[in-house]
Amino acid sequence: MNVDPHSFRTARRNSQLTQKQLAERAGIQQSHVSHIEKGLRGLSDDLLDRIAGILHVTTEYLRGVDQEASIQHHIIIGPDIPAGLRALACDDAFVKAIGVTDQEWHALLSIDLPKPTNRDGYMQLLLTIRAICQRD
Repeated sequence: MNVDPHSFRTARRNSQLTQKQLAERAGIQQSHVSHIEKGLRGLSDDLLDRIAGILHVTTEYLRGVDQEASIQHHIIIGPDIPAGLRALACDDAFVKAIGVTDQEWHALLSIDLPKPTNRDGYMQLLLTIRAICQRD
């Protein structure tokens, strides 16, 4: 599988992992991580999924697909994004299946919750936002 070396390296660094730490968590050699970041080696679909999960990014982010235009991308890599919202944004299959809009992402970002909320809590907030907006 083709991986964008810059996106891969950025995701690893944003996760504050060394190449060695990522390799250990993914069950591969550190040299494999180094070769990916240099564009000399790709990833199997299984390994791509596993590393995306470890780095808390989407597989499409690691591929470098349309990442700059996406608010979802900014939520994934943003430094001050709540963990539950980031987890929701990383669930690319779910996000695509239900078609989360940029307006909905902005609404979720604007909510100041009194305590940390997990991915499921943000899913419920999204459904509530949709229910409220359908009444108009």
